Amino acid sequence: MRKMTTLAALALAAALALAGASSALASTWTEDGAVQADGESDRVAAAITAQIAMPERTNVPDTTFTFDVDAVGWDLDTETFLCHWGPDFAYLCTQGPESMPTIDPVSIHMTKSTAKVLGKDAATGVDTYYQESGDILAPVVFPHAGVYVYSITERADTNPGIDTNRPHQNLSYSDAAYTMTVYVENQAQGSGTYVYAVTVVDSSEWDKWTGPSSDAVKVDPTPGAHGTFPCSQMVFASTYWKTNGAVDPADPNPVTESTLDVSMIASGLLANKELQFPYEITLAVNSLVTDPPAFYKAYVVSSGAVVDPAPNADAGIIGHDDTDNGYGFIEVSATSATSFTLKSGQKVVIVNAPVGTRYVLTQATPTLYSPSYKVTTDSAVAASVIGPKDSPVTVPSQVIGERVNAVAWDNQRAMVTLTGVASTGAPFLALIVLLVVAVAAFVVLTSRSRRRASR
Repeated sequence: MRKMTTLAALALAAALALAGASSALASTWTEDGAVQADGESDRVAAAITAQIAMPERTNVPDTTFTFDVDAVGWDLDTETFLCHWGPDFAYLCTQGPESMPTIDPVSIHMTKSTAKVLGKDAATGVDTYYQESGDILAPVVFPHAGVYVYSITERADTNPGIDTNRPHQNLSYSDAAYTMTVYVENQAQGSGTYVYAVTVVDSSEWDKWTGPSSDAVKVDPTPGAHGTFPCSQMVFASTYWKTNGAVDPADPNPVTESTLDVSMIASGLLANKELQFPYEITLAVNSLVTDPPAFYKAYVVSSGAVVDPAPNADAGIIGHDDTDNGYGFIEVSATSATSFTLKSGQKVVIVNAPVGTRYVLTQATPTLYSPSYKVTTDSAVAASVIGPKDSPVTVPSQVIGERVNAVAWDNQRAMVTLTGVASTGAPFLALIVLLVVAVAAFVVLTSRSRRRASR
């Protein structure tokens, strides 16, 4: 599946064209949009950049991006060089590609350890990484001076382990296309040639009727950091996102697999273990996720088994799996708040939300309970947070990571001091105290009277 993902590349390229930045390989970025050698001994290099954008908390997948560098045509005379549109809308040059030096397909194997951070956008929750190829011109031997034109595109579906696992892993491939023109001159002394200039034009949007436009964006293919950019601007941009939790998200085991689970215990000798505590959760799915469903599935688990969710949510948001297990589940909306309840010892387990999904969770604490909660994000456990007694408590926005994600609630019911008399009987208690005092006084007075009489 191919997807148009050239916007980031175009933005970078446009900025570069305006910047007129200088490259770092003893070559110069000219006003005409070419990388030009400063002399015969200088080297003009060109590289491809694979760029991947992912929701935050997503690890860079082990991926291979492959690019075809196809010969288009060439001309011996750099002054009269001309390419044009031919039959079947083919882009033709004076000489065909048959006798041109070939450039082998270029592969970039990207991993978590080799990819470099291009940027992290806290507002959108999108992390972008990149990795460059080597110099694609380094192994090429040009037999004579001339102008050589190549077309560079990306192959699709080069990662079968990911591509066959849709929709639970989703990797897009770039529709970008670049036309690279290599200018070659003879060396002034001795035999051989050298590349004295290269231009790379973003040809993704070339019209098949009119061909290249005069305002086509030219990009700097120089590898490595140069000017204000960290890498070659011949960028092929992809996106990646994945679900989390179940090995087979279509048929999960909620007892052992989860994307996020919310658990609750009611503690204390006077805690009501059957009391349903109200919750509300709101999900915010990352913008990179394509075609998110209307809801994600959440199962109620108690004592190591999935239980009927009917007591925990309104009937209108309860569904049942069309699988052998036939579990009932709560439909947790992908776009709005969802309400549910938990009694002590239960947990709600969401099994198929994407990594990078943000959530906000609120508990409406019943009277006489003191709440606290502990958040686990991507297996990192945060310190316990104590909330106000008898009051709603909101867990601020959290992000689902690739590993363990959980919110564990502990609602404590405080002990009541045992007096033996209800507080509503206070007036009667006062009367009893007065009676005891009166009897004591009577006994004392009577005792004194008897002692006097005996004298």
